[in-house]
Amino acid sequence: MQDVYNELNNIYQKHNDELKKFNDKIAELKQKYVESQEKYKQLETGVKNLAEGLNKFQVGYYQLLEGFETIESNQGQLPSGTSKVGDGLSNLESGQSQFKSGLEDQLSESQQQAKELEEGLQKGSEGLSEISTGLTDAQVYLSSLADNSEDLYIPEEALGTEKFQELIDGYYSSDRKTVTMDVVLSINPFSKEALDLMAEIDEIVEDGMRGTALEGAEYGIGGNSSIFADLGKVSKSDFQRTSIFIFTGLFIVLVIMLRSIVAPIYLILGLVLCYYTSLGFSEFIFVDLLGYSGINWAVPFYGFVLLLALGIDYSIFLMYRFKEYGDLPIQEGILKAMTNMGTVIISAALILGGTFAAMYAANILSLMQIATIVITGLMLYALVILPFFVPVMVKLFGKANWWPFRKE
Repeated sequence: MQDVYNELNNIYQKHNDELKKFNDKIAELKQKYVESQEKYKQLETGVKNLAEGLNKFQVGYYQLLEGFETIESNQGQLPSGTSKVGDGLSNLESGQSQFKSGLEDQLSESQQQAKELEEGLQKGSEGLSEISTGLTDAQVYLSSLADNSEDLYIPEEALGTEKFQELIDGYYSSDRKTVTMDVVLSINPFSKEALDLMAEIDEIVEDGMRGTALEGAEYGIGGNSSIFADLGKVSKSDFQRTSIFIFTGLFIVLVIMLRSIVAPIYLILGLVLCYYTSLGFSEFIFVDLLGYSGINWAVPFYGFVLLLALGIDYSIFLMYRFKEYGDLPIQEGILKAMTNMGTVIISAALILGGTFAAMYAANILSLMQIATIVITGLMLYALVILPFFVPVMVKLFGKANWWPFRKE
């Protein structure tokens, strides 16, 4: 994997170097342009000097004409005219010399500047050629990016490398029809948040394939998080079915033993209240206080089965004794039943709670959580539900506690 990454990094570096060369050529062309501007300024200065020499030549020429006119108009003043002719010739000669010198210097300088300008333009042409090549490469690269509709783009030169083919072999099947994609979570893979993410990942995959050539393709999500998420779904489904069987079985047994339909309903309801209360208490202990990520997926299922199977026995003890006092008034009968069975129920709950407390010595998290649920539920049922909730329900329903089997 590291070799493939290095290969891709080299390709990226190559494109980055091309862009740097492009910037360098732009800077070089700019420098040539500045140098050309300086040569043009020097050429302009030489032209100005040449113009000044021509002006002096013109002044001397006019002075010479003026001297000839003076000779012609006034023969008597020949010495004066001759003097002016001499001055004009002198100025003319000076202008010619200056003009010649300036012209030769300027022509030489202009020739040198033209040669330098030609060299600069040639280098500029070469730079523009390299820039054009770089722009072509950049255009090809950008066109490849534009043509690729996916978020991931891999250059063609990387696809043909041996290292990249080895990487593909690690993720693709031999027939190239099955591919593996790794998703690395930034959280604990066994946490509740990670398990909840499995459903979100499934939706993302489904939405991503919709409307593409892969729509309808078979896919699956694996890994520890997915396995435990699937186990959680199976456990939840089994819990629902098992709950129906347990409730139905307990209800039928209680109806047969107590010969009542009303009493089994509030007895089972009291057990359910104890179960959810103890489940919340267990989560408070292990998650909020001890800092664990959550309750083990199997704990609610086994805690429910054990609590209902054990707790219903105490209900049968109490209500069967209450049934024996059926000839007494309702309030007196339930109080007498509680007096006779209360100590037995509490003692049995304490002994059974101590038995489950032995699970803490195993130092296995799931067993400790199950023990917490069962112990808490039994204590609630023995100390709260049976002494308070059940007598209130018995008093509330009165003779209807034995409906429909006893109507008197």
